Amino acid sequence: MCGKIIAGTIYIHKSAVDELPLELFNKYHSHHTALLQSVNKDFEYDIIAVTGSDVQFIACHDWDIDSEPVVGDRINVWKKISEATPNGEWLTDYRKGDVNNPRIFHHRNLFVKNDYTEFDYEEDCFRSEQIRQCIEKEMLSGVSKRDITNRMGRQDWWNKFCDKHGL
Repeated sequence: MCGKIIAGTIYIHKSAVDELPLELFNKYHSHHTALLQSVNKDFEYDIIAVTGSDVQFIACHDWDIDSEPVVGDRINVWKKISEATPNGEWLTDYRKGDVNNPRIFHHRNLFVKNDYTEFDYEEDCFRSEQIRQCIEKEMLSGVSKRDITNRMGRQDWWNKFCDKHGL
């Protein structure tokens, strides 16, 4: 299965959404339909994040260009059920991406199928292995894996990490 799992959330590129298990694909499909019916129907996204009862549609405008693309604007879609709306009401929440120290994704190869052609899949796999080796070096020097993984999702820290390890 394609997709990267982070803290119980599955992140997958829109080109590989058909690889989701049926239950998650059905959740994606219903939420995507709600997105298309919302005021944000023209929102261009690259990544889908499926978690709990909601689905996020995330823009990554440099997805095919940068090995660690910036997490851009996103729309969270969920269904609210209440006494007033027993069949549920679709809600959306638009959030701007952080421009000062943005979040970034790593290991793009995990988000896509291995026949994805918009970036060099094999090169991305190689980079992922380099990253794993650098993390192991940091751990051998006494830095906890949790400390690394908690920080590596931010561009400023990541740039310093890359400079330190020659990535």
